[in-house]
Amino acid sequence: MSTFEIDGLDQYDYDDNLAFDEGQEFTFDEGKSGSVTFFCRWLSPENEKYTNGAAVQAVAEKGEDLSKEEGRRLFAELVHDTCIASWSTTMKSGGQPIAANRDNFVGFVTSKKGSVIFDKLCRQATQRESFQLKRQAVKN
Repeated sequence: MSTFEIDGLDQYDYDDNLAFDEGQEFTFDEGKSGSVTFFCRWLSPENEKYTNGAAVQAVAEKGEDLSKEEGRRLFAELVHDTCIASWSTTMKSGGQPIAANRDNFVGFVTSKKGSVIFDKLCRQATQRESFQLKRQAVKN
């Protein structure tokens, strides 16, 4: 990332800890089906793990014709490995609790219904505002 300075744009500062370490909490409540919570790091070029992982994935896929499903699975694996700090859910699969591991993450977010939640997560986790520093109101 460039070290070029722009005066007065401090409103775009973000919390490094939320963006690159512990992740920001994103919870999706799906009513009777349950809820799912992700602690997700920033899906951004400023997240070196994500950017480097995407570059490695792109090189590995070069020249391959991937199906839509295979591409979505690879993207889900990339997001899990580089951006998901942790996740949990109260939802069930086949009447059983869903364990929070990599295989279940990929299965969940690439399923027809889970992909809707994954799309929401990805939209929110690309937004700088989700990781901005909390500012204290100044009293005069």
